[in-house]
Amino acid sequence: GDAAMAAARTQFVGSISACFEPHLASYVELEEKSLMESVVKIVAEETWEVEAGEESVLGSSAQVFLHIKKSLKRCSSLTKGETLYNLTLAFSRVLKAYAAQLAAKLPPTASPNSPLVASSSSTDWHVEMAPGSEAVACLIINTAEYCYDTVKGLAESCAKLVDEGYQGRVDMGDVQDEFSGVTTQALSKLVLGVETKIDKEVLGPLTQQNWADLEVVGDQSGYVNQLSALLADSIPRLGGLLSLNNFRFFSDKFASSFVPRFYAALLRTKRLSDTGAQQLLLDAQAIRALMLDIPSLGGHSLPPAYTKGVTQDMVKAESLLKVLLSPKEALVANFLALMPNDASSDFPVLLDLKGVKKADQQEIIDAFNEQSMSGTMVKVSGTGMRNLAGAIKTMGDRGKQSLKLAAPRPAPRAPQ
Repeated sequence: GDAAMAAARTQFVGSISACFEPHLASYVELEEKSLMESVVKIVAEETWEVEAGEESVLGSSAQVFLHIKKSLKRCSSLTKGETLYNLTLAFSRVLKAYAAQLAAKLPPTASPNSPLVASSSSTDWHVEMAPGSEAVACLIINTAEYCYDTVKGLAESCAKLVDEGYQGRVDMGDVQDEFSGVTTQALSKLVLGVETKIDKEVLGPLTQQNWADLEVVGDQSGYVNQLSALLADSIPRLGGLLSLNNFRFFSDKFASSFVPRFYAALLRTKRLSDTGAQQLLLDAQAIRALMLDIPSLGGHSLPPAYTKGVTQDMVKAESLLKVLLSPKEALVANFLALMPNDASSDFPVLLDLKGVKKADQQEIIDAFNEQSMSGTMVKVSGTGMRNLAGAIKTMGDRGKQSLKLAAPRPAPRAPQ
């Protein structure tokens, strides 16, 4: 009947395509060449902007997949054997080429092979990122994620169409890894872009200022206002373009990069007077408030771990300044009571910041080593803490009036 006729026809078409299968290698080459040329053309015509009413992804990504799906349809109507399987391998190479084009659009680090981590000891990692580049990096992140998800569906479609013997061999996991790598690289460069501005406009002025001659504690320092302005400019833009998960990744990476670098910058300042240390303590409290304000600036809620992490890391910087406000005889006791164990190598630097004469330092360092080795619970020196508490209260009263934060702006929402 009809069923037997249909089966015979399918068998006939299958046997015809099987005859041609060995000669179809050049067909795959031509398809791949055509797709690679399409990718180059599509990327060259990309506007690198979000089109009105579109999702926050680049239009080129949908076009690349459209060309691939047409190619899949053409080939599967001819053959579902080895040629179709080989074509799926070509699709993987084409998509990796597109991923590489996305990564190439990201701004470079100052030194080509620099690791994507901000350091206090070099500027090789610096990434110059204008507001337009930040928006493009966000679009690349969203596009790479869209491609990651779409590749999964493409691999499933290919596996369904190809002959049974090849189904288990269709795997595009390495293509997904490529797009995942683009996402991570772009997020890291967004962090470095903000950190580069901070190096120049915040930490540079902080370390260059003469804190020994400061006579009065005033409002928060100019470098803190600069940080506030910088975050108020970048964070709403990033929050508006990134998904919640990617904004969380950015915020965690930024906080765990910047806060330890702020601490390192304090250690690089020259000598501090008590007034200088009080001013820096006021500044540190303002910086902590700015960092905790990042979720509302970005229009995304972050888990409690973010607040806890920022607070813990900032406490180390604030404690260092509190120890600096102790009288000389209480430095050892207060350092051991207030500072974490991993900070012990900073004690000699603290003596320099305090202005302790080199001749007097060895005796204090010996006492420090003796007390820290004994492992006994060190009580905070009473007189030292009374003086310290008085200084901090005075400063806190001033701080209540003078703490100025950038007003959180509602973040622009990404179009749905």
